[in-house]
Amino acid sequence: MSTAPLRASRVILSAGHPILVFGVIRHALDPGYSLARLPEDSDDGVETFTIRVTDQKGGETMFGIAHADYAILMAGFDTPRGWHERIYSDFFSRPGSNWKQPGLVRLYYNGVKQNEVRWTEFLVNEPVDLQFPPKDATE
Repeated sequence: MSTAPLRASRVILSAGHPILVFGVIRHALDPGYSLARLPEDSDDGVETFTIRVTDQKGGETMFGIAHADYAILMAGFDTPRGWHERIYSDFFSRPGSNWKQPGLVRLYYNGVKQNEVRWTEFLVNEPVDLQFPPKDATE
C-alpha cells in the first residue's frame, strides 16, 4: 500500500451532484436525517465542533468543523475497509470566488494514514465526468 502523495491538477465541484461525503452534510437538515453534537476536538491544532450526521438508512458521518470560520476540517465514516477519515488543510481560494478549497487531504483507514492528495486548482459548477479513471489521471 503506497503512502506517496497523489497530485490532482484540478477539482471540479458541482452543486447539482452530491460528490463524496459532502452530500451528507448538504442534506443534514432534510427529513429523516438527524444531528448530534459530540465533544469538541481539534484538527491540526484548530479547535473544532464535532457533529455526527445520521442519514435515513442509519449511516453515520462525523465532521470536525472549525470554530473560527466553520470550515470542514475532518470527515469520518464507516466503509467496507473500516473507519475512514479525511483531514482537510492548506485551504486556498481563487480571485472572484468565495469557495475555499483544501489544498491537502490526508486519508486514513482505522487510524493509519494511507495517502494524501494535493490540489492546486479547482472549478466550481462545471460538469462532472464520472468516468473512472478520469481521462487526465495520468497527465
